[in-house]
Amino acid sequence: MNAEKIVLWAKTLSDNRPGISVRDHCLNVGCVAEALIAVLLPAVRGLIPQGAATLAALHDVGKITIGFQAKCPQWLARERLPKFSPGEATLSVTDHALVSQFFLQKIPDFMPARLWAVAVGAHHGRPKGKIARLNAPEALAEWAEENRLRVMAELLAVFGPLPTMPPEAHLAPYHSDLWLVAGLISIADWIGSNEAWFSPEYGLQPDAARTRVQAREVLREIGWPGGRLRQTGFSTAFTAEPESALQANPLQKVVADASNAPGVLIIEGSMGCGKTEAALFAAQQLIASGQQQGMYFALPTQVTSNRIHKRIERFLGNTLADDASLRLVHGNAWLEDNFDLRLRPAFQSSKPEEQEEVFDQLREARSWFASAKQALLARFIST
Repeated sequence: MNAEKIVLWAKTLSDNRPGISVRDHCLNVGCVAEALIAVLLPAVRGLIPQGAATLAALHDVGKITIGFQAKCPQWLARERLPKFSPGEATLSVTDHALVSQFFLQKIPDFMPARLWAVAVGAHHGRPKGKIARLNAPEALAEWAEENRLRVMAELLAVFGPLPTMPPEAHLAPYHSDLWLVAGLISIADWIGSNEAWFSPEYGLQPDAARTRVQAREVLREIGWPGGRLRQTGFSTAFTAEPESALQANPLQKVVADASNAPGVLIIEGSMGCGKTEAALFAAQQLIASGQQQGMYFALPTQVTSNRIHKRIERFLGNTLADDASLRLVHGNAWLEDNFDLRLRPAFQSSKPEEQEEVFDQLREARSWFASAKQALLARFIST
């Protein structure tokens, strides 16, 4: 059977018309994945295999099955398809994430590395098992397979081959590198599906170059990459007014020195001895030197979290080198006026009106991280 080239929808519009094609939506998500990988720390990027962006791009290839496509009656009426009965479509497999993993794990060249396809099958948060098995028969299976292969060939031409090596054996049985890729695909899909940035009706044409530019612009708008900190002295990082300069105490000096070596820092001390500032200053050294990105500050109660959140805001105002997100993430965080912030670097000016203008710009509209689902992806977090 020769697959006639038809437009296979990935998303429907508000009036239930078929929208963006599978190929174009997958292109969007693959380009976002490329942009995300590019801003990761080298140590993290090293855990991600060559071909991860290709896996992300192929995440929705499983929507090319008649069970899924038949969910849009207007599409069925418009396209010329091989003959099938309504009952066949109704009973056909519809779980597109499962079909995506099942399809990829049958590709001969991908067999040695097919465990990576688990990350594709899990892109909606539910793993399908190490080896995918369809939970229902597939109607028009040959037609669907030919169209999937056609779309895959187009995406491989843009993003390159699939991974050739399996996940690291020494990370088994938990395969943290596999779940890192699964998370990457999920986040890329969230961003690539956002209608404010990527039209649900059509893709960016005529080629991938515009989509790659758009993906990088979207990450900048979100705040990735972002949150770089400047190397400053202790007093600059924590002083609210020039005349009230703070100096590091012996504990804080020791912690700052220890932060230059690999390991886990544990600080014990009495209340009021400066443990919070010591921890923040140590984090600043790691982030400013490029060894880490972002910070998660956890506390036992919501009241203490709210107070620390304000202190972190002041600290970041003194140390930021570029824009960053600061998110309070406990269960009642939404009750706080400043639970979701987009912060900008400190601005030094002798003119009070300019200082006031910068202060006003500190709080913008709610960011992408305001969503509870995305809160833990913010660069700086307190909880």
